[in-house]
Amino acid sequence: MRKSDSELIIRYMNYDDIKAVHELECLSFKTPWPPSAFEDELKNEVAVYLVAEIGNEIAGYVGSWVFLGECHINNIATAPSYRGMGIARRMLLKLMSIAYKKGALGMTLEVREHNEPAKKLYEKLNFTYAGKRKKYYSDTGEDAYVMWNNDILATIVLNGGDKA
Repeated sequence: MRKSDSELIIRYMNYDDIKAVHELECLSFKTPWPPSAFEDELKNEVAVYLVAEIGNEIAGYVGSWVFLGECHINNIATAPSYRGMGIARRMLLKLMSIAYKKGALGMTLEVREHNEPAKKLYEKLNFTYAGKRKKYYSDTGEDAYVMWNNDILATIVLNGGDKA
């Protein structure tokens, strides 16, 4: 039985989270990052990595770099048993809030061309299509859509804050 969304906590990722995040990465992607990549990111001064936690379980994570007035999302995943609960949306709003406080005005990401659920989520959070990277994903050769939100503060305000 899933715990309720009201028990969701979004917090900064720490080294103790890497094993669970890597397991989630393996469930979510054909070419998952190794644990060492997350260790490196936690040492990176521009990196902001968050986890969504329900009880003692990692329900999702998002990773980004915040620099030069923008935030670039590197990866995001929600555990299969927690998909459809709005966790990714809440993580993104929390990330937007943190990024804005660190000086970012906009946010960008790449998304698989055929990942309709993700594209719909990003569009609801005011991301717009800005271009295509041909054969961006080496595991499938799939193209990536580049999407931008050029005013994350407006998105935060329109969505009632990060609520996490």
